[in-house]
Amino acid sequence: MANKIIPLIKSQNQSFTITLPVNGQNMTLTLGFTYNTQGEYWFMSVRDRTGARCLTPCQS
Repeated sequence: MANKIIPLIKSQNQSFTITLPVNGQNMTLTLGFTYNTQGEYWFMSVRDRTGARCLTPCQS
């Protein structure tokens, strides 16, 4: 699998659109990134073409 570097800065509301092969068909996803400066961590969301969330947040 090829690796890609995502050019992020410590800012809110950055997004990128990617297309991945899934089960023999291309799937377009939007990756959203937000940096929490107080907690010093990144949050990433994954949405499909309709805007529906593909992954739900983990609970600890």
